[in-house]
Amino acid sequence: MIRLHCQKSNLIRWFLVAALLLSFAFGDEDDYEEEHMPKDLSFLHLSPSQQLQFKELLSHYFDRLHTIHEKEEKLEKWLEKNFVKENFDKAEYLKRSVELKKEKVRIEADFLADLHKLLSPKQREKFARYIEEWEDE
Repeated sequence: MIRLHCQKSNLIRWFLVAALLLSFAFGDEDDYEEEHMPKDLSFLHLSPSQQLQFKELLSHYFDRLHTIHEKEEKLEKWLEKNFVKENFDKAEYLKRSVELKKEKVRIEADFLADLHKLLSPKQREKFARYIEEWEDE
């Protein structure tokens, strides 16, 4: 159950970051940057073309994350069903959990690789500092 709680926490964390990124992507352009959350992407000064590409990128990865969430729910149901049995299949649980974690990491890596392609070297440098601050919290 602790592992499932951690999986849910990671998914929630990923969704929160994505929601934060969406707040920039769909937000109005204005001169009140000091009112925005400090971790939005306005500090990157994305071009209109980059903004459009970023919205498409987020949409694609939200779909993939939704699929992961559904698989996590199925794993949780499988665990609840199988945990009450006389014998617990540890190997099967490990197999299913590791496969799911690998898929989540692949999705995150794909997202970061696509974002890397989208950003200029200067924007990547700024975003890298953003990631570091986010991970510290």
